[in-house]
Amino acid sequence: MKLTPAKIKECAEWVEKHGLHPQPCGASIDDFCKAMGIDPRTYNRWSKMSEVSAALNAAREKYAARIVFDVENALVKSALGLDATVTKEKGKAIDEVVREYDPVTGKLIRETKTKKLVTVEAVKERRYYPPDVKAAQFVLTNMAAGTWRQKQDVNVGTQAGSSIQITVGSQEAADALKKVIATGAQPCDPENETAED
Repeated sequence: MKLTPAKIKECAEWVEKHGLHPQPCGASIDDFCKAMGIDPRTYNRWSKMSEVSAALNAAREKYAARIVFDVENALVKSALGLDATVTKEKGKAIDEVVREYDPVTGKLIRETKTKKLVTVEAVKERRYYPPDVKAAQFVLTNMAAGTWRQKQDVNVGTQAGSSIQITVGSQEAADALKKVIATGAQPCDPENETAED
């Protein structure tokens, strides 16, 4: 098959709609080749051409951007809750009779009754889906991170020249704390002290 600008455009439009490997959620190269009527060797040859490669990469980016946009919108709708119109089809089972006749005599040989489901009507109904708390939390922590953070930064350090005032219950505790600060030793839990300490 000859590669023309029209064929490159057709390939790019297909990839923009369906995606293409190596994107994890895109179509496979085999699917692409079947849709374009080419074999994988032709795809490999075409994809090495800069014009084709640029067109397919741009189409992949558009596909990925559309998927992200759709997922973001679905996430926000889920976080807010939504009213939706759902179409339900009502079906009805009817008897279907299949008759077989002898081709020579024309007499009835067998009659088989089966049930066949047919759609009688399509009914639209409104449904309310309540807000999803986890989706709301995700949206807020990512879209309004300054206000809605899950991780709190607590800075207990001091700048040079500043001081921290600590009040302790006894002089012994104060002396022990001064010793720890001066030596850099780690205080130990009195319950874990041994006679050697």
